[in-house]
Amino acid sequence: MNWYEFRRILLAVDASTQSANAVELIANFVPLGTAVKIVHIWPLQVAGQDGFSVPETRTMAESLVEGHADRLRKAGLEAIAEVRTAPVGRTYQEIVDAAEDFASDLIAMGSRGRSDLGGLFLGSVSHQVVAHTTRPVLIVRGAPQPAKPQRRVLLAIAGGEEIATAVPTAIAVSRRWAAEVLVLHVSRVLALEGVPWTEPAPEAQAAVDAAVRELRAAGVSAHGDVVTGGGSVASEIAEIAEGWDADLIVMGSRRLGELHGLLTGATDHQLVHRIQTPVLIAGRSQGE
Repeated sequence: MNWYEFRRILLAVDASTQSANAVELIANFVPLGTAVKIVHIWPLQVAGQDGFSVPETRTMAESLVEGHADRLRKAGLEAIAEVRTAPVGRTYQEIVDAAEDFASDLIAMGSRGRSDLGGLFLGSVSHQVVAHTTRPVLIVRGAPQPAKPQRRVLLAIAGGEEIATAVPTAIAVSRRWAAEVLVLHVSRVLALEGVPWTEPAPEAQAAVDAAVRELRAAGVSAHGDVVTGGGSVASEIAEIAEGWDADLIVMGSRRLGELHGLLTGATDHQLVHRIQTPVLIAGRSQGE
């Protein structure tokens, strides 16, 4: 598998800065000739100049997607634009359906990075999309980093079945970018009946070593690390990614249910809230 297999991308946008950042990331780092469908779900609410929310017109929606499509066409991509409608609270499902209709290899979208409760009550569309699709999802907040001699991809794994999906995804991106990969496992410290418990170090190290071997066998420069932190897994990943100056974080395909994940704090949702670095969540099989 390599990045060039991501030949059909569904890019979901709104009028936010984060969506514009997602467009720029796709424009700058996706191979020429890639087919991209830009989808905007209408009607939404947009902020007026006086600070109040005003209804978005169909003309505004069409102008938004066409503007982004023009940007991608100038970058050499095959971009088409579509405005779709959805009932209130079902924006995420319309995005998932659009990806299915387009037979996309990847869903990309911006995220404002709402907190867990904010995402629950105000609508964390990106988290809901992750929870309801089997496709890889690229979530973007910050602007793309300037070009540098070698890009860096942090692959965060929990072991087990995640390696089967996360490692090929990391290989895909790393080949495209000629990037170096850091395979990271954050061992959790849990309190079981008041007694601290840490994941067995040999199991964590074995998972990291297996991922590093697979990456190197594919011609990717890779090394691994196992850390144990007192904070949340998302906080540890974010701190290491920022310290290492990662350009992208790739995560495995474990997904919690929509409501359960928001209330208990799914790692992918927490991480997007904490960091400006794009997060690519690997796909999963239909049975997961």
